[in-house]
Amino acid sequence: MFLFPESITLKDCSYTVKELIELLIRDQGLHEGYFDISVNFGIMMGGFLNPHGHTCPSAVVAIEGIGLRQVPELAGAALDAAVVNPAKKKRSSSRAAS
Repeated sequence: MFLFPESITLKDCSYTVKELIELLIRDQGLHEGYFDISVNFGIMMGGFLNPHGHTCPSAVVAIEGIGLRQVPELAGAALDAAVVNPAKKKRSSSRAAS
């Protein structure tokens, strides 16, 4: 078991899938298009001990990456980047010349 030094304070935080998509959209600076979550899995095979102490053929599924994928329409958990991260409007320089 891994123990953290006493100087480190841990805070549990979790996100819904939609919250995670919104965070990724904002992080990537996306302002248009529909995006859904993409999770990349890796599968490893091997022999592992079961609770009875016997080696059994087994598989381990690991999450290797999480990202965004652009989708053609809003469906499932997809979000509209224009809604969750609208582009900032540019200020017009309408100062009168002196």
